[in-house]
Amino acid sequence: MKKDKAPCAVSAEETAQVNRKAGSSIRGHGVECFTLAWTAGLLAAFLDRIVPALLLFAAGLLAVWIADRRRCTMQCAAAVIGFSLGMLLWTGYDVRIRQPVCAMAGRTVECTGYVSDVTEIRGGRNVCTLRTKIAGHTQSVDWYADAEQPQIRIGDTVVLKAALSAIEPDYRYHTAEYQAGKGKYLRIYDAELISHQPDSGFSLRRTLRDYRAYIKNLIYEKTAPQDAALLCAMIFGDKSGLDSETSDLLRHSGIGHIAVVSGLHLVMFCAVLGRLLRRTSARLRFLLLALCMAVFILLVDASVSVFRAALMLLIANAAGLFGRERDTLRSLSLAVLICTAAAPYVIGSASFWLTVSAVLGIGVIAPRLTADLRAPRIVKDFLSFCCVSGAVFPASLLLCGEGSVLAPLCNLLILPAGTLALCIGFLLLLTGGLTAFLLPAAGMLVRFVRAAAGLLTRLPGTYLKATELPVLISVLLGAAILLVLLAAGIRPKHFAAAVLYVCTALVCIASVSSAVTARQMRIAVLGGSRQAAAVISCGRSVMVVDLTDQPRNAQYAAAFLERQGLTHPAMLVLHQGKAAAGYQDAFAGFDVQSVLIREADAWRENCTLCGVQPEFCGTDGMKITFKDMTVTLLGETVRIQWNGMTVDILPADSGEAPKANAVIRYGEPLCSFALAGSKRPSAGNNMMLRLTADGRGDVVPA
Repeated sequence: MKKDKAPCAVSAEETAQVNRKAGSSIRGHGVECFTLAWTAGLLAAFLDRIVPALLLFAAGLLAVWIADRRRCTMQCAAAVIGFSLGMLLWTGYDVRIRQPVCAMAGRTVECTGYVSDVTEIRGGRNVCTLRTKIAGHTQSVDWYADAEQPQIRIGDTVVLKAALSAIEPDYRYHTAEYQAGKGKYLRIYDAELISHQPDSGFSLRRTLRDYRAYIKNLIYEKTAPQDAALLCAMIFGDKSGLDSETSDLLRHSGIGHIAVVSGLHLVMFCAVLGRLLRRTSARLRFLLLALCMAVFILLVDASVSVFRAALMLLIANAAGLFGRERDTLRSLSLAVLICTAAAPYVIGSASFWLTVSAVLGIGVIAPRLTADLRAPRIVKDFLSFCCVSGAVFPASLLLCGEGSVLAPLCNLLILPAGTLALCIGFLLLLTGGLTAFLLPAAGMLVRFVRAAAGLLTRLPGTYLKATELPVLISVLLGAAILLVLLAAGIRPKHFAAAVLYVCTALVCIASVSSAVTARQMRIAVLGGSRQAAAVISCGRSVMVVDLTDQPRNAQYAAAFLERQGLTHPAMLVLHQGKAAAGYQDAFAGFDVQSVLIREADAWRENCTLCGVQPEFCGTDGMKITFKDMTVTLLGETVRIQWNGMTVDILPADSGEAPKANAVIRYGEPLCSFALAGSKRPSAGNNMMLRLTADGRGDVVPA
C-alpha cells in the first residue's frame, strides 16, 4: 500500500517567491483595469465625447461581468472608479486652469518669471521659457526676446510688461497641439523688459547646458555638418540642425525615434550605469540610478517619453526593494497613471501615445508572443521589432496620418549602427570629450544610417498614408479587437492568424476607399484672407494654383500634399514670380512635372523652379486639360470643368458669380463654398470640396 508523503517544511525562499507572485497580481489586474479606465475617462473628457464613451464603457463592463462575474467584480469596480476619476480630473483641470489661462490672451500684464530654458533661433533672437504666474496658476510661457535685449541665461529672473498671445492653430504645422501637450497655451511676442536680475549663484541646469554646448561644438568640429546634426539629434534631441530631407527619411523608414531623446536613450544610459554599479547594494544602486537619471533629463531635451521611461525604470527597479517581481505592464500602468495625474494635458500629446504603445509592444506583447518560440535569436529579435512596429502602427496612423511598413526591417538593419553611434556619443558625454578621436567613426555610422534609410524609402509602399475616415475607424477597431484577443490569453499562432485577418480586412477597406477617392474631384483652398492656394486633384493627378502670390502659400500647399500622400504634382501655376522662392523651398521633396507662370516680367532667363524650366502663358486666358478635367485661367478666376460639372474659384469682391455647380470665394477672413441647391454656403479656411461623378458634393476640412 502506497504511503502518503509527510508534509515538508516550506523554505523561506519558496515562501518569498509565492508572496512576490501573489503581491504582483493584486487580485488579478486591478491596477491595470483602473489605469485603462482612468485613461479612457480622461480621453473622453478631453475629446468632449463623454456620452459615446460612457455607452461603450458600460457595454464593455457588462460583457466582462457576464463572462466571469465571480472573478471580475473587483476589476469592474476598479474600472468604474478609474473612469469617473479620469473624467473628473480633466474637467477640473480644464475649468480651473486651462480656460482661465487661455482667457488671458490679448491682455497686457506685468509678470515676474524665472528663466528655465533659453533657445537661440534664427535672426539672433532667443526664446526664453519663463515660469511665471498667469491667472493665479504657475505656467510655462515662451518669450520671443528681441536681439537687442541683454544676454539672458538660465536661472535669471525677469520682470516684463508683456502682451500675452494665444498659440493659434496653424494648418501648416501642429504647433498648437504640440504646445498644448506640454501645457503651454500662451506666448509672448511683444514685451518690455522692466528689470533683469542675473543669477550669480550656481545653477545645475545652466552648468549642464554649457557642458552640452561644449560637447556639441566638439562634435561639429570633428564631423561633417550633416553627420554632426544627426548625431546631436540622437544624443541631445536637438533637431535644429537637421534638414527636412533627413527628417523625412528617418520618419518614412520608421526609425525617427533615434533622433528623439526617448526611453531607448534612457534605457541604454541606465544599462551602462547598472553594469558599472552591479557590485553595490540594491538600495545604493537605486539611489545612484535615480540621481543619474535626473542629471540626464536636465542635460537633454527631455520629452514626455523620457519622463515616462524614467518613471517606469524607477518603478521596475524599486520592485526588488519591496520583494516584488518586475512587471512591465504594471510599471507601464503606474507610469501612465502618475504622468496623467501630475500633468493631465499629456493626454493630448502624440509622443505620449506613441511611446506608450511602443513600450506595450516591446515589454508586453513581444515577450508574450515569443516566450515559447523555438527559433534563432535573430528571428526573435525581428519578431520583437514587428511587435513594436505593429503596436505603434495604429497610433501613428491615427495621430500622424502615416505609418512605416518597413519599420521592422529598417530597425533590424539600421538600428545597430545607430545604437553604436549613440554609444560613442554617450562615451564622449561621460568622458568630457576625451574620446573625441572616436567621432569620425560615429560620423561614418550616422552616414550609413542616412544612406540606408534613403535607399529603403525608395522602395514602393514603404509607408502608408491614411486620411479617410473609414480607414481610420477600421484601424481603431482592428487594434481594439487585437488587444482584446491578447488580453484574453489567445495562443500566439491564433493571434498571428487574427493579425493576418485584420490586416487583410484593412487592406480591402483601404483599397475600396482609394477606388472611391479616384472617382472624385477634390478642390482644396488653403490659407487665409491674404494667403490662398488651390490644390485640384482627380485621383493621383494634381494641379497646384497659387491664387494670391504670397510666399506662405507654398507652405500650405506642401502641408496638404504631404498629408494626402500626393508627391507628384502634375503642374504648378503661379500668378507672378514673387512666391517662387517659397515654392522652391517648400516643394523640395516633391516631383513637380511642369511649372506655369502667368506674368514673366520679373523672371530671369534660364532659371529653374522645383527642378523644372517654367513656361509662360500671360493673364489673358489659358485652358489646361489633364485627367478628364479642363482648367481655365482667366485673370484672378479659375474655372474647373469635369464630368459635365463646373466649379468657379473667384475673389470675394468679384461680384455676382456665373452659374456653376459650385462657387468658391477667397480673399476674406473665411473662404466660402457655395454648392448648387444648398441653402447656405460653407465658410472656413483650409477646406476641401469633394464632387462625385453623379453630381453629389460636400465640403470637409482639408
